[in-house]
Formats: sequence, structure tokens, C-alpha cells
Amino acid sequence: MEVCNSVGFDINKALQHRHLTAPLQFICGLGPRKSHHVIEKIIEKFEKLRLRLELFTFKIVEKNVYMNMCGFIIVHNYDEEDEFDLLDTTRIHPESKNVN
Repeated sequence: MEVCNSVGFDINKALQHRHLTAPLQFICGLGPRKSHHVIEKIIEKFEKLRLRLELFTFKIVEKNVYMNMCGFIIVHNYDEEDEFDLLDTTRIHPESKNVN
């Protein structure tokens, strides 16, 4: 658990390669059921995440779960045309941003 949280979890890479989704359950705020729910909801709504905030705004997770996990989720956008937030590629917690 400590290693997954210290390294972070690249969610878009895991969506491209489904065998990489297993460590998501060890991210703070998640477990086996919530991590499976997160992956299924992302696939259902869209193919990949553009922003970390989409986990909360599209109601994939609730606010408390989002605040616990968002510092450990990394969102790399491999397509340069997409909108992205540079801080989403780091493990910096977006606590200073408005999440209502």
C-alpha cells in the first residue's frame, strides 16, 4: 500500500492496459470494490480521463473519497490536443482548488 501511494497510480495507462488496474485498490480512499467501480464508471462514461477533477465532477466518486485519493492518482494525457492540468501529472494534492 505504501509503495502504490508513494509512486502514484497512472489511471489512463491502466485504462489502456487493463492488467495494470490491480494496484488501484491500494490507493488511499479506495479498496477492491471502489477501485472496480471507478474503472467501470470511467469506461462507461468515456475512454480516459482528461483531468483528475473529472472523478468528482462526473460523480464517479464522492467528495470525501476524491479528497483522499486525488493526491495519489496521476493523469497523463498522451494526446497533446486534449485539455489537461499540468499538476495532474504529479502527486501534488489539489486541495487549494475549489471542490464543491
